[in-house]
Amino acid sequence: MNALYAFLSYIPSVVLGGCLLAFMSAVQKMYMHYPLYPASFILPFTAGAIAGLLYHLRWKLEQKHHTKVKQYNKRLETILETVQSGIIIIDANTQIIESINSTAQQLYGYSDTEVVGKKCYDYLCDINPMNCPVLNLDNDLYMIDKTEIKTQKASIPVLRKAKNVSIDNDMHIIVNVTDISQIVESEEKLQEANQRVQIADRLKTEFLTNVGHEIRTPLNAVIGISDLLMTQDLSDETIKDVQLIKNSGKSLLKTMESIMDYAMLKSGNYELNCHTFDLYETLYFVSEVYSEKAATKGLKYHIDVENCNDMQYVGDQSALNKVLSNVLDNAVKFTPSGSVTLKTSFIKDPSAIDIQISDTGIGIPEEKQGFIYDAFYQADGSMSRNFEGTGMGLALVDFYIQKMGISIELESLVDKGTTFHILLPLEST
Repeated sequence: MNALYAFLSYIPSVVLGGCLLAFMSAVQKMYMHYPLYPASFILPFTAGAIAGLLYHLRWKLEQKHHTKVKQYNKRLETILETVQSGIIIIDANTQIIESINSTAQQLYGYSDTEVVGKKCYDYLCDINPMNCPVLNLDNDLYMIDKTEIKTQKASIPVLRKAKNVSIDNDMHIIVNVTDISQIVESEEKLQEANQRVQIADRLKTEFLTNVGHEIRTPLNAVIGISDLLMTQDLSDETIKDVQLIKNSGKSLLKTMESIMDYAMLKSGNYELNCHTFDLYETLYFVSEVYSEKAATKGLKYHIDVENCNDMQYVGDQSALNKVLSNVLDNAVKFTPSGSVTLKTSFIKDPSAIDIQISDTGIGIPEEKQGFIYDAFYQADGSMSRNFEGTGMGLALVDFYIQKMGISIELESLVDKGTTFHILLPLEST
């Protein structure tokens, strides 16, 4: 049906064109006194019909083009009016506002009739045109900045973007303005919350430090008196009880020292005390304590550090002691049977000493290895019941490692064991 209507629409133009040219031909012939025959009108009518057909085709094409342009402009206008950012078009030469969408009107508090045709700096901002980054934008450059605009009601923080574009061979500035009041407000709230968290964290650290000092003093007295009692002539059962008190006090003291170390490191007050020390003696000193603990559990303890004999190293000996102690403590703690090994080897590239602490313990699942350095974290929650400890040992190791500028690597298989590689760079020697 549409095709039939389209075909019928051509008939008036074809007939009119043919008749008009045939009539003009007849007038010409009459004026020149030529005889008029019916056959002499066929050619003029045909030519006129073709002209009418072509004229109609051109008219249809122009109508279709105008319709598309109108639809495109309507679509563009709809987009400009519904976009969440204010859009302003300014003549780059005259600084006159040519167009402003509804969002920009609401943002600035002016209607388009008030500002269109006016100088932009008289309404959109109070900056001198000579100092305006938008008006002085070089050709083909793009500008983005965060600023405040003064509206009729208040000052509003905005994100402003501007770019020079050529429209109909004339330079225009397209300005995009986005209200970021809610974002700025959220940032301020987050900043305030962060400050509160920092204050709370500082107070927590101070509290832990103070509590640690308050508890450590009586604990030292408990341990000391336990030592004195064990020198007295007591029954075997009483000695066992005193030994239990002493061991419990030492365990609690170690926990408090870990908490205090963690609080100190968290506060950022720890400073490295670097000096030259004998690495071989340091490794043997730490090993003596944990070889006894391993023997108590029925574990074999191996140490192979002869290649470091008489080796002098520059660093924080106390921090290295704590790193080794915490790793060895975990190795002994999480190894029900088998052995614990401490050995050293040398790496050429990069030049470093590899201190390896290995065990044949329960191992760490691969998916949980990335969390073991988090404070208070244990790979399995049930460990808190099966193995004593607060879960801060490796967190302290991580803090000291970062402070000392050395690195640590982990290899572990569940039910096979774990190996920590503590890498000391030789450049520090």
